[in-house]
Amino acid sequence: VSSAMSLLAGRIQPLVTKLTTDMTRAAEKEDYEEAARLRDLLYAVQETVRRQTIIDTKRRDRDIWGIYRDGAKGAVALVQVREGAMRQPIIITLSDAVESTEALLSTLINQTYAPPYRPPPTVLIPQLPEDVKALSSLLCERAERKVVLSVPKRGDGKVQLDLAMKNARLKYQAESDKESRNIAATIALAKAVGL
Repeated sequence: VSSAMSLLAGRIQPLVTKLTTDMTRAAEKEDYEEAARLRDLLYAVQETVRRQTIIDTKRRDRDIWGIYRDGAKGAVALVQVREGAMRQPIIITLSDAVESTEALLSTLINQTYAPPYRPPPTVLIPQLPEDVKALSSLLCERAERKVVLSVPKRGDGKVQLDLAMKNARLKYQAESDKESRNIAATIALAKAVGL
């Protein structure tokens, strides 16, 4: 169970080390079937890691929040980086978000990192929420360590934040295009049937 949790949390190296050790022990005991099973499992884990993009050679954990808004509509992209590897973005579409971007960010961060989920040591955001001190304190308490909410202005953090912002914008545009096509098809159908 702990190995599965490590894999899901993006902590791959301890799992690779454990599988390699177990495979070697099985081979030494001449349990070749178990060694082969562990070899295949190790290959599957390594293949999963190979498909992830390494964006941080220091192998840090961080979350990057990107937001794109068009009035009350929009999209939010959460890009998670675990051990330096970027995971697939988690996209949240907004349909009736009337609060300010700062308030929206505060709500999303508070809900996302509610127990049992722990925030990474660094959370990059496009702008600081109004209640940044209280939110930072809450995240530190939940993580049982220091958690930094930061708005990067340059460097790798800024590049990663721009990527998250672009993901949010592209998702919103794709959803808007789909909605526009559906409306146009409905209008064309109504005209065709005389409504």
